[in-house]
Amino acid sequence: MNKGVRMATGDFVLFLGADDQLLADLREVAPHLRDPCTIYYGDAFWPARNRRYDGPFGAAKLALRNICQQTMFYPRAVFEKYAFDTRYRLQADWEFNMRCFSDPELRFEYLPLLVSRYNDLDGSSTRHRDLDLEGDYVRLLWRHFPGRVALPVSIVVLGGRVLRRIGLLRGGVE
Repeated sequence: MNKGVRMATGDFVLFLGADDQLLADLREVAPHLRDPCTIYYGDAFWPARNRRYDGPFGAAKLALRNICQQTMFYPRAVFEKYAFDTRYRLQADWEFNMRCFSDPELRFEYLPLLVSRYNDLDGSSTRHRDLDLEGDYVRLLWRHFPGRVALPVSIVVLGGRVLRRIGLLRGGVE
């Protein structure tokens, strides 16, 4: 993604994987992309779950799950300031979005549009976990969402880890 951004020439960048599909008409999206300090995003269709994902995000929702990157129109200004952290091989976009969300110079704006079809059937990030991001997750919460968002989410995450270790809980999100 970092290499692709360096090669891109437009004012806004949208990432689509080879197994994803653009559904939105970019002629309809373009008039919404006005502010070079706003990250615009819409919804994705997830065929395996047969659902639309996932409406407006605030800090608490973003702390628990990511905005589907295949629906996000990032302004070039974001990449002049930040790059994706390559330690996170499958979920670098989630950490990137947390970092951008916590930046007071940037805004996020939801567009109620179906932007893409995301492959939630058998894509790499669907089948595998990003253990590096999972290991850093609580620290990232406190860095990007201090206080009233990080505390309850951290308690749930750490409590789940303890219950899994002692065998009282199986699976689930960490």
